[in-house]
Amino acid sequence: MSKPVQRLPLALRQQQLLARSAELRTRLETQVQPLQRPLHWADMGRQAWQWVCARPAIPLGVAAAVLIARPRRAWGLGMSLWWGWRQWRRLQHWLDGGAPSRGR
Repeated sequence: MSKPVQRLPLALRQQQLLARSAELRTRLETQVQPLQRPLHWADMGRQAWQWVCARPAIPLGVAAAVLIARPRRAWGLGMSLWWGWRQWRRLQHWLDGGAPSRGR
């Protein structure tokens, strides 16, 4: 076999693969479109969390101000958050296959 004859099928196969790749990219773009808004909100949440982690004094200051201004409300909110955290941990334990525990 001569080399020019062998290169022709390779060039044709390369063109077919490039066309298929373009088609798959277009199809993926249309399939991912419904996820753009939820992913945008997830990115915003992640950026907000990074902002809070970079400036911990601000949320701590707000928490201290609420604690000083409305101690009863702050206590109630803290207890609600603690209850929610415990329920979340219980759910995680249950989903991992363990029985829900009362002692934790």
